[in-house]
Amino acid sequence: AVLDTGVNPHPDLAANLWQNPGEIPGNGIDDDGDGLVDDVRGADFVALDGDPNDVHGHGTACAGLAAARGDNGIGISGAAPRARIMGVKIATDAGWFYDSANVPGALYAADHGARVLSMSYFSDRVSAAEGDAMAYCVAKGVLPVCAAGNDNRVYPYYPAAFPGVMSVAALGTDGGKAGFSNTGSWVDVAAPGMSLTTTTASGGYTTGFSGTSGACP
Repeated sequence: AVLDTGVNPHPDLAANLWQNPGEIPGNGIDDDGDGLVDDVRGADFVALDGDPNDVHGHGTACAGLAAARGDNGIGISGAAPRARIMGVKIATDAGWFYDSANVPGALYAADHGARVLSMSYFSDRVSAAEGDAMAYCVAKGVLPVCAAGNDNRVYPYYPAAFPGVMSVAALGTDGGKAGFSNTGSWVDVAAPGMSLTTTTASGGYTTGFSGTSGACP
């Protein structure tokens, strides 16, 4: 599950998009009784509907790094090129994240069978509700993976620093810590986070995606 600004059906992602087995596409009915109509490939917890459309582009870029389809003759291969992608839109089209969407989005992903959460957002604010949501996911066997943040600081950022969450720092092109990346004892792993090639919301590609947002997926 990519919890972000949404995920568009990019040609390099389409074959890997998750399909909700409890929903009948396009019938205008909440077939699985989860409170969302036609949430076939994910859900939007800002608009509260079943379409995780990505206007901003951040989420589609993260989805490409995580699970763009491999060996399909086009574009790129994600880190997990056969993983299914559940799009969970929890950010506004301007890219802002709020607990009112973050929390139910994480619960939705866990309840609908996600095994891993990719969460490319961060804050130095501790939210009890968000912490409870992470604990719920971990208790259900889900691994939340989260960006450590881009402020070059060592004190904990959240949700990355909650128990059971894998916190990801960013590496620069030289293999060392990217200058902007947070770090510290609460960070678990680091991954490339500068000048990454990935999918765009318009159906193309970019070669300039950077940040712990890119390292996380």
